[in-house]
Amino acid sequence: MGGVFGLEGVDAPATLSACPFGVAVLDAELRFLFVNETLARINTVKAEAHLGMHPTELFPSAATRRWVSLAESVLSSGVAIGPVRLAFSEFSSAYDATYSPLVAGSAVRGVVVTLFDVTEIAAVERRQTRLTEAMSTLARARTRDEVATGVLGSIGGAFADRVAFGFVDADAVTIAAMSGFPSEVVERFADQPIPIDAPHAACDAVRERASVVLDGDAFDTRYPQHAWLRRSTGDTAIAAVPVMSSEVVLGVLLCGWSEPVRGAAVDVDLVVSIAAVAGGAIRRVDLAAEVADDRFRRALNASVDSVAITRAVRNSSGEIVDFVIEHANEQGVDSYSRPVVDLVGRSVLESYPGLIESGLFARFRDVVESGTALIASEERYVDAFADPPVETWHQMHVVRFDDGYLASTRDVTAEVHTRRQLESARVVAESEARAIELLGEIGAPTALPVSDRYTVAASYVPADAATPIGGDWYDVFEFDDGRLGVTVGDVAGHGRAAAVAMVELRALLKAHVRSARRPRNVLAGVRRHARSLPDMATCLYALIDPVAQTANIASAGHPPPVVASGDGVTVVQLDPGPPIGIGLDGRDRETTVELRHGASLIMYTDGLIERRRESLEVGLWRLRDTIDPYLTAPAQCDHLIRGLRPDVLEDDLCTVVVRIESVASSLGR
Repeated sequence: MGGVFGLEGVDAPATLSACPFGVAVLDAELRFLFVNETLARINTVKAEAHLGMHPTELFPSAATRRWVSLAESVLSSGVAIGPVRLAFSEFSSAYDATYSPLVAGSAVRGVVVTLFDVTEIAAVERRQTRLTEAMSTLARARTRDEVATGVLGSIGGAFADRVAFGFVDADAVTIAAMSGFPSEVVERFADQPIPIDAPHAACDAVRERASVVLDGDAFDTRYPQHAWLRRSTGDTAIAAVPVMSSEVVLGVLLCGWSEPVRGAAVDVDLVVSIAAVAGGAIRRVDLAAEVADDRFRRALNASVDSVAITRAVRNSSGEIVDFVIEHANEQGVDSYSRPVVDLVGRSVLESYPGLIESGLFARFRDVVESGTALIASEERYVDAFADPPVETWHQMHVVRFDDGYLASTRDVTAEVHTRRQLESARVVAESEARAIELLGEIGAPTALPVSDRYTVAASYVPADAATPIGGDWYDVFEFDDGRLGVTVGDVAGHGRAAAVAMVELRALLKAHVRSARRPRNVLAGVRRHARSLPDMATCLYALIDPVAQTANIASAGHPPPVVASGDGVTVVQLDPGPPIGIGLDGRDRETTVELRHGASLIMYTDGLIERRRESLEVGLWRLRDTIDPYLTAPAQCDHLIRGLRPDVLEDDLCTVVVRIESVASSLGR
């Protein structure tokens, strides 16, 4: 029988069976001619059991009928379709599918289906969407009760089976809203004050100012008097999270999960994030309620957000032509990094000339004239005439106040840039997943900078050759002033799961490198925005000045770099901060080292030096003995990989070498 799969003139690569993404070939009747092992694992049906079968015979479901209809469309039109997102709730999985015509001669003889696993990306999207929706909902809340019900609506059902929200006063916790609980539990606790010193998960979270997360058995042991409550709900995991603002505990959020798969770290992290947003919302509605109170201005000054009260300036026709800032809180800092309190008595348009171009002045004027509040989770402010130009994003709540407005704003520029980087990373990750030969490039820049002052070389070896992407990465940034930023990092684990976390963390780092050059500030910013990282990560960032011949280096729990020169090989002594993603802020410190002409700075991940049953010191000594200080940067990279790669590769390897060159020697090569 000529051809492939019994079809004359049809050719297909022999490597199809080993592809890390699912592949199926169907004939003109849409019966399986070929299924690779990856798709067989996805379908939980052996590859040979597919052959000759129609998809609906194997999988009689609505989802199957949907993708069969797409395949039928490709057969009739000869035009490829995809990628199409397919979600299978029964398997908690998601895939991107592409349908392409199988052409023999000039006739469409079948359909080729490829399936890429995007479950992790879809989960990140769902969590980000839910957090964004929660921010929007809570930004519109005008009372404490609306905050409580908004939190329940944001978490209940999709991310937790039971949710309760309580407010804290001086000596008690009062549960204000509950969802998903049996009636006997609601009757026992709803609107009933619980003394702060009572043995209760909510009270412990308030007193300890930290989350209490327990499985069912641990809950029964710690709170035996409430074991009946857990038995009535059937929860296997319980979390109590303090709701705080400006270090003050304002409430507590309790969640319960019935299934073991629920209540995982990602869901708890989402609960913690929403609790943080709720804390800001409570603070805001409390301030609004105190407008008529003598304590109001003192409360404004205590707010961590920028708060300003203005008075309208009207022309002879009564039209608002400007505003004057009459009060500002002491904590507020504006888009130009100025203390807002210093602007009291000044014109709003003179202080913020970008308000007109951004359209915000007209919206502020509408707030005063109509009385309708302006509530926005992300509002853009642009001043193109500033030097340098200013573009910032703000969460804001603007309400009419006498003949003016009260504005409470928070700069969320970093969060917006981070989300954009994450969105870009997601698009890149999906594109690279569809072209397997490009996956190896995700851990490295597309091109390393070239200069007569330095040479840069890098190498990356994945632990799993079948999946050329993992948790290790490096990046090199060339700045306009001639300095060079170099980062090396390692997310715990390797393979696809570590790669997803690596993409998120690498995007965060890129965003902060653009806004904060100092290594310690870059790592501090990444640490603040990586609390929901599912795994721990280490990172090293060096800012190299080839003219000054120095490097400023900061570490988040990462192995130290090495300086190699004609004077010898030295392990740089750092004062590292804690790893990223473990919930500790720490204090990131910098170390400055000298890099003379001919010296090389060598950065790497732990796979290069760590071995089973061997101390880190032994690995560092082996690295020092292997380095040849007289090699070029590319040769040094190859030399280290060949010399230090273990026989059995259990972890990714990543190495970056930056060698300082003299201009004369560079031009003479």
